[in-house]
Amino acid sequence: MDEKWLPIPECRGWYDASDLGRVRSLDRVIVTSGGPRRYKGMILAQTIDHQGYPTVTISLQGEHRVCRVHLLVLAAHVGPPQPGQEARHGPAGKTDASLVNLCYGTRSENVGADRLRDGQDNRGERNGRAVLTREIVLDIRRRAEAHERQVDIAAVHGISKALVWTVVSRASWDWL
Repeated sequence: MDEKWLPIPECRGWYDASDLGRVRSLDRVIVTSGGPRRYKGMILAQTIDHQGYPTVTISLQGEHRVCRVHLLVLAAHVGPPQPGQEARHGPAGKTDASLVNLCYGTRSENVGADRLRDGQDNRGERNGRAVLTREIVLDIRRRAEAHERQVDIAAVHGISKALVWTVVSRASWDWL
């Protein structure tokens, strides 16, 4: 597969980003007080930041900046986000900064639908305050559909009738 390199808009002439999630510096000559210095371009080393995203350090006019690779890839290959949009990662997760794993979307898509798709949400048993399990919820709904009284269902599971009602009415665990 051919790797496609495009200039990073804020760094045109200095850095490119590839569709495979890599960043490179370009060959350049810098004039210093000691005369011109030639720098050979290279693929930049990536590190992982405290939130788990790949980053690179770029230098523009003597100023060093740590940038998240996925933002550079999107800027180069897609352009800037529209108002109200942000970078989103696909099913390969946030460590994959390749273009096929990236897109722009809304905040709710990013933290809602993507987290649910990737199994990173805290619904159900993943929630630290969960009282019920998936099996209990399904049993409550099965018993309610069989016209068992909610007070009796609550007694079987040692929970309140109100909690049984929230499960049956889908006020809680509505996604299951």
